Amino acid sequence: MSRAQSTAQSLNAENFGFSTSNSGTANATALNNAIAAAQAAGIELRLPAGTFKINMHNVAPNSGDWAPGAIRITASVVIRGADMERTILVSDGWVEPTYNDPQPSSRRTTTTRR
Repeated sequence: MSRAQSTAQSLNAENFGFSTSNSGTANATALNNAIAAAQAAGIELRLPAGTFKINMHNVAPNSGDWAPGAIRITASVVIRGADMERTILVSDGWVEPTYNDPQPSSRRTTTTRR
C-alpha cells in the first residue's frame, strides 16, 4: 500500500492528518477522527511507519461525556501499524503518574505483529 492510501478494507490515519511532523495535540485529534471513521465504516485503521507524538492531556472532547485527552474507542476496531518498531506512539506532554511511574511521558507504545 502506498503512502496515505486507503483501501476498501482499511483507512490510513495519514488521510486524517496523522503525521510525524505534527504536535501531539494535532495527532491525538487526527487519531480520534481516524478511529471514529474506521469504526463507522467497519474497517481497519492503518498507522504508517514513523514516531508519532500523542498528547494525551490537552485534547478537547467532541462531546461532554468523555475526558479530555482520551483516545476514544467506542466500538471494535483493528488498528494496525507498519510493523513492530516501525510505528511508534510517544506521549508528548505530561501525563499524570500511574502505577508509581515518576516519568510516564518516557514510555512508548509500539505495535506488534501477530
